[in-house]
Amino acid sequence: MASSEESYKKILVQRYKDGVANDDELSVFFFLLAEGQLDRDLEESFSGEEGRWADKGAGKGFLRSLNIYRLGIAASVIFVLIISGLWYYQLPPESSQDKAYHIAPGGDYATLSLSNGKTVRLSDLHSGELIKQGNLRIRKTKAGEVVLSVRAGKASEPLTYQCITTPPGGKWKIVLPDGSRVTLNAASSLSYPSSFEEGGRRVKMTGEVFFQIAKLNDKHGRRLPFIVEVGNEMIEVHGTTFNVNAYSDEENITTTLLEGSVSLSVKGSSERLKLSPGQRASLQGNHFIKEEVNASAVSSWVDNEFVFDNQDIETSLRQIGRWYNVNIIYDVAPECYKIGGSLSRTNKLDDVLRALSLTGCVAFKVEGRTIHVVAANKEH
Repeated sequence: MASSEESYKKILVQRYKDGVANDDELSVFFFLLAEGQLDRDLEESFSGEEGRWADKGAGKGFLRSLNIYRLGIAASVIFVLIISGLWYYQLPPESSQDKAYHIAPGGDYATLSLSNGKTVRLSDLHSGELIKQGNLRIRKTKAGEVVLSVRAGKASEPLTYQCITTPPGGKWKIVLPDGSRVTLNAASSLSYPSSFEEGGRRVKMTGEVFFQIAKLNDKHGRRLPFIVEVGNEMIEVHGTTFNVNAYSDEENITTTLLEGSVSLSVKGSSERLKLSPGQRASLQGNHFIKEEVNASAVSSWVDNEFVFDNQDIETSLRQIGRWYNVNIIYDVAPECYKIGGSLSRTNKLDDVLRALSLTGCVAFKVEGRTIHVVAANKEH
């Protein structure tokens, strides 16, 4: 294992010297540099070449600047997480024990519970297939979206509710009867009425949901609000893109705005808070705390990416646990608090865990679908 990694480090340093390293290789280069894992390779590579590299700002002066860079990074609580196809290719083959836990990532799985008690597995629907339930019409498009529409019915017909639910390891996109697009993350649900006409548009949710709300007017030409109920919180929008995270194992309900504006309130309280794009509100008790955030990082899961933007590692592992449908158990506390970086949610779990272990913050022991966080391996 050691010889394979050492060989890769030498190749990486040489490609950096030659100016042919791609973006992924540069990311790995600076990560290993910050960890002090390239010092010997750099010294060997530049040994006796001070004259040739002097014009390029290299040589001993170059090495001194790299060491300063490494010390600066080491003082930070943010650890850079690098995911690179080339890096995985250069890693040594997995052991037979490793191969036993190639847990696949989540996928498009959801069920729709209708008001008559019938349950539809949305992943089983064929393109173009139509299901009728009262006034509700359910159709799956070629793109894989499930589109809901409502046929005009009698005014005396009672308002009914349907609920779409994703399991751990599931995700689904749905188009509501008003044209609003909604994406549910793993272990989430959305309840919505059979009609969006009477009393406005109102839905309830759990877990994490990404909303793209269509602008809609009532018969008098007035803007019809869209209201999301999540716990004791009410989110009122008109035509807006936002993300709501309300998992029960997270400390607070958070609403992050990407486009438009939203107004937040708590049942039984007169307090109202408005958000602007790039802001996030956390409900703590009956009060909101507002902050500026990287909104695109918060909603990156919609595009099948994990983006950890100065995020505490336990939150990151909870996200990974939901997507891969595994339990996370801490045998020891992580050796760092926050990490930064990104990885694809299409990777298998073992690739994700191996990448996380490169940060030096954590290491893992896998038993079936249980992931134990153990003491970090320092033998890179």
